[in-house]
Amino acid sequence: MMFKVLLIDDEPLIGNVIRTLFNWKKHGFEFVGEAYSGTEALGMMEESQPHIAIIDVNMPEMNGVELQRIIRERYPSVKTIMLSSYDDYDYVRECLRNGAVDYLLKHRLDEALLLNVLGKAVKDLQEEDRVEEGRLASKKMAETMKPVLIRSRIAELVRENGEGAGSLEVAGGLEGLYPGAVRYAAAALQIIPFLLLTESFSDSQTNRLVQQAVDVMQQSLGDIHERTAAYVENGRLMVVFAFKERSEHAGSSEAHRWMGKVQHALELMLNLKSVYALGHPCASLTKLGTSYSSAEKALDTSPVVENGIRSEHVTHNEPAAKERPNEQHLRVALTIEEQKQLLLALESLDQERMQQLIASVCGSVCHQPLHSPAVQMIVSELLHTGDKALKKSISTPAAEAAISELPPRRDLGRIGSMDELEE
Repeated sequence: MMFKVLLIDDEPLIGNVIRTLFNWKKHGFEFVGEAYSGTEALGMMEESQPHIAIIDVNMPEMNGVELQRIIRERYPSVKTIMLSSYDDYDYVRECLRNGAVDYLLKHRLDEALLLNVLGKAVKDLQEEDRVEEGRLASKKMAETMKPVLIRSRIAELVRENGEGAGSLEVAGGLEGLYPGAVRYAAAALQIIPFLLLTESFSDSQTNRLVQQAVDVMQQSLGDIHERTAAYVENGRLMVVFAFKERSEHAGSSEAHRWMGKVQHALELMLNLKSVYALGHPCASLTKLGTSYSSAEKALDTSPVVENGIRSEHVTHNEPAAKERPNEQHLRVALTIEEQKQLLLALESLDQERMQQLIASVCGSVCHQPLHSPAVQMIVSELLHTGDKALKKSISTPAAEAAISELPPRRDLGRIGSMDELEE
């Protein structure tokens, strides 16, 4: 099968370079045309019916972002590859969010790079064909289930923890959702600064953040009939993996690869750092709750940071953090004396004392996961202590200017280690 490619770029020179880079037919591609504007491209789409469109993001009248959005709406099966320069990256990121396969920098364009990205587009096309065949073969109930219902049932199944008649009934309602699956596994993912970020949010703002996170995750995971993202609670989400091969090692490697993509997408699109753990595999949906429980246990007993490096690949068979003698008395708040001393240091601008106090507090909880409620509550108290000191300060133009330069609370979303949080 020949895959048809349409080029859309207002620079004829770039078109000539791409058109003559290699023998298109030899590599399984047919160069079906070249459009010099978005309007012209849309006129050619119906006639040429390309599988892949290569689009310059920076064009007059209709830019590549708008054109890609229209193509996605009208011709959802067409894969898009974006052409850009360094200055276009904000446009490119929007296109990637809207489903572009990848992007190419014009000044680095060569045969190997273009063929590699075209290969990714072909792989996506073939994957979609395979998924479509699977969907047609799956049961009608599973085919017609809406994503919101699927996620609701998945979350319900996890809450049942794979036990009792309830879990059997819920699992039965998901029958046919994962056609051809022989093994399953659940991953638990935690948005690290979720409690800190949302403590001042309204319910609607928190719900919006949660929905954005689920949408970004599912977009990264692809077909919901193979990998499903769902929200659990308190910034914790889960991903269900349905494997069509029995190899546990292959399945685990694949799951880690997908979770890496999810973490990258959350950070790129929403500026949210996250950590995850993968639960043990199971042979049926009724046992999915136990798989998820093992993932949560690994996540909550393993510190997020080791030697200043964020742990991104925690698995169910890695050693858990050792129990500590005083672990039953985990600190969850600043002492009155700590608050008093910190306020005094802030008001007297004693920077050395401030740093000592903050380091002492952070050091006392550094053995706990950064996402744990205890750590988040203590950091929240530290921030409130700072706010209290600010309100007591004399309002002067210089003070107001300095305050305006403080990092916004949303920057907490980028923090992924105790060292970063302390800083």
